[in-house]
Amino acid sequence: MIRHLIILAQILFVSVLNGQMSTESFTKDIDQLYTLIENKHVAPYWNTSKENLLVVIQNAKRNIQDKEICDESCYVEIFKVVSALNESHSYISAKSRYELFGYLPMTNKWFEDGLFIVKTSSEYQEILGHNIVSVNGIDIEIVIEKLKQVIPHTNSSRIKKYIGSYLHLPGMLYGLGISENPSEAMFVFEKNGIQIERTIKKLSPEDEENTTFKTIPSADSYFQRNVNDYYWFDYNSEQKLVYFQYNRIGNMKSESSTAFADRLWATVDSVDIDKFVLDLRYNGGGSFPYSLKFIQGIIDRPKINKRGKLFIITGYDTFSAAITMVNQLEQRTQAII
Repeated sequence: MIRHLIILAQILFVSVLNGQMSTESFTKDIDQLYTLIENKHVAPYWNTSKENLLVVIQNAKRNIQDKEICDESCYVEIFKVVSALNESHSYISAKSRYELFGYLPMTNKWFEDGLFIVKTSSEYQEILGHNIVSVNGIDIEIVIEKLKQVIPHTNSSRIKKYIGSYLHLPGMLYGLGISENPSEAMFVFEKNGIQIERTIKKLSPEDEENTTFKTIPSADSYFQRNVNDYYWFDYNSEQKLVYFQYNRIGNMKSESSTAFADRLWATVDSVDIDKFVLDLRYNGGGSFPYSLKFIQGIIDRPKINKRGKLFIITGYDTFSAAITMVNQLEQRTQAII
């Protein structure tokens, strides 16, 4: 929708990094951002009200005006304004976030029982596989609530997907009042009931080139073998199961979605089926009309459109047009989701 916000963001980044922006200049840029939202956004108030957005803007300007000089906390106010739109298509780019706030050399991922470190530099390799308990003495649940103010999201799945991309930004943590230093943060990690405390320092772009990273090995997964393909399917004759993984709503160069759909339905119509599984866990969206041939194909086939035969898998990566597809199937089929 308004990824044009990225352009404004990058202009502001350069000014802040060079120490050129006064609090007055920053409040003017928030006004400029509001004008951009009003004039360029396709539907700025589809999931919020103008009144709510203006409240966030006024609070942001007040917080900035209360400061003598602008630091990372001023830029956090820009993020709050963008996030106040309550939708995930409007955001400030990851590249811009890293340029301003820097990043800590650790990647964390949301699992059912917490946020776990899945990748880090060799310097901190002892934290791999550990759950994050707190940041600078603040419980991780409180930290997550603070970060929700700056993460554009419509629902909790967007928070689960992107929380890791914000939690390792030391300048962001500082700007939100979570940490006391924009270049580092102190974490408490836990594994098997044992806690360790580590201060993780920002990694510069220069040092990154010479840094070795450690990653938790992932077991080979049937479900991730073709995750970069837009679509693929497999038929298990022993289980009488068709598994269809749909990862992107669009056309692949190697096989159009129409040709693929014809091949999929030809198989479904010619084999004995007990279960049909549509996996949308990795589908971040695309152009919704491309999905109609699959929705209608399911509706038109009583042999799979039955309760207990049709299953749809979703996850926190399921987004945009893929969510619309799920909603259509929930309303128009007998799928178990």
